[in-house]
Amino acid sequence: MKPYSLDLRQRIIDSYTNGEGSIRQLAVRYKVSPDCVRRLLKRYRETNSIAPLPSGGHKPPLLTPSHREQLLALVEADHDATLVQLAARLEEQTQVKASPRTIGRALQQLNITRKKKVSNRVKLTPRPSNANGGSTGTSFVRASLKIWYSSMRRGLMSRWWPCMLVHYGDNGPMTSNPQRGKTFLLLGR
Repeated sequence: MKPYSLDLRQRIIDSYTNGEGSIRQLAVRYKVSPDCVRRLLKRYRETNSIAPLPSGGHKPPLLTPSHREQLLALVEADHDATLVQLAARLEEQTQVKASPRTIGRALQQLNITRKKKVSNRVKLTPRPSNANGGSTGTSFVRASLKIWYSSMRRGLMSRWWPCMLVHYGDNGPMTSNPQRGKTFLLLGR
């Protein structure tokens, strides 16, 4: 909203000093709020000025172009650094404390995509990992459940998949209830 004109401000001040009405009456007469009249009178008494204050402006960006160049150099030096690590390294170099979200926005503005290591991704085909090639149990189950859970979260499975329990013993899968061994929940269509 634009500030009221100096002419209107001067008429309000003149009317009040001439005793032509109360603050509320002047507000109704000049079609402004009573608070506007109060603030204008207070400002006139304190500073003897009726000119409008400068409007807001904006906060300058935290990361200047030189900071962004340093951030780009940090990313080129270590592609696998997290946003938290990049923020800490940038603070060490420039003494500018930026949040990881600020670092992420700066990287987006620089058109730098952030890819995670391939080694950190969940493998799509979990395999038993034992020295003998057999099942270790928990790692296989965890990997299977990670795949299932991430698929559910990404909406790849729209409903519950049917599943079956498979019991693994020393000699591989068993159909009967084992006394020794591990039980796994296998998911399928």
